[in-house]
Amino acid sequence: MFVRHVMQLGLANVGAQALSLLIVPILTRLYSPADFGAFAIYLAILNTLGPIASLRLQAALALPEQPEESRRLLHISLIVLGMNVTLTALLAGIVIGEGWIPDEWMTDERRFLLLLLPFNLAALGLVQIYSAWTMLHHRASATALARMTESVVDRSTSCLCAFSAAIHPLGLIAGRLVGSGAAAYSLWRASRAHVSTTRDSRPDVRS
Repeated sequence: MFVRHVMQLGLANVGAQALSLLIVPILTRLYSPADFGAFAIYLAILNTLGPIASLRLQAALALPEQPEESRRLLHISLIVLGMNVTLTALLAGIVIGEGWIPDEWMTDERRFLLLLLPFNLAALGLVQIYSAWTMLHHRASATALARMTESVVDRSTSCLCAFSAAIHPLGLIAGRLVGSGAAAYSLWRASRAHVSTTRDSRPDVRS
């Protein structure tokens, strides 16, 4: 079982990386260096906030001995994530509304980046939480599927956005947002299916 789970996760990561390497030459022809520069700044901010989105509470999901305690910790992680995402959205709104950044720096595209950040942070946090939850219940296949889904949707969205004059400058960021959202949805579906299966397998104790 352990070896199979390791193989599933390893193959999913290799497949996702291979897909990225195949798509990168296409993306470099569809997007300008300025687009990749804005994407790098966005990723730097997102990767800084991402690990603390849920205060790393998902790392403690495996500690409780009782399933109910793990489920309560899952709910606490989701609540903390929601609070942090809300705080990020408020800060982004204040920065934009109060004009803390000079107008010559705050272009329309950068305003849109700040508005997208809370949504992407929420998707990233959900992926982290539900990845830990599915691994806790030995659902490595669900985590592997979510990893592949994220990569395929991310790159596909970025390529499609490149042909839209309105979204083109932000296509790389839109791809990351949609890809993370798709992975979060896939993991959420897997966790719901596990809960339904567990409930159905419980013995009927009614007299």
